[in-house]
Amino acid sequence: MRIPTDMARLLLISALDTEPETDIPETVYLFAQTADNQSSVLCRAASLYRQRKIRKIAVCEGETGHGYPGWLVWQRELFLMGVSDRDIARVAVHPSVNTLGEATSLVR
Repeated sequence: MRIPTDMARLLLISALDTEPETDIPETVYLFAQTADNQSSVLCRAASLYRQRKIRKIAVCEGETGHGYPGWLVWQRELFLMGVSDRDIARVAVHPSVNTLGEATSLVR
């Protein structure tokens, strides 16, 4: 699902109580996916990065579990798709790699 630019701007303004300095998001977070579903998420993020529509990509630092291939696999895949290592950030997720754990870790 693509969020329209106006909607993304509105979300930022309401969350930060200020206008963003640029229309390009600083970082996009990719929620962990299973190995059989990861390509759509990774390919889209890498495409946005190469088009300079995002500056950095953040992914779950967690290791394999519940089908998630792990940080090292995703870092390598993104690098092979043209994303610079310096623009791939990791987010520590506790207590476990699942959507709730990731969302909670993002807001802390």
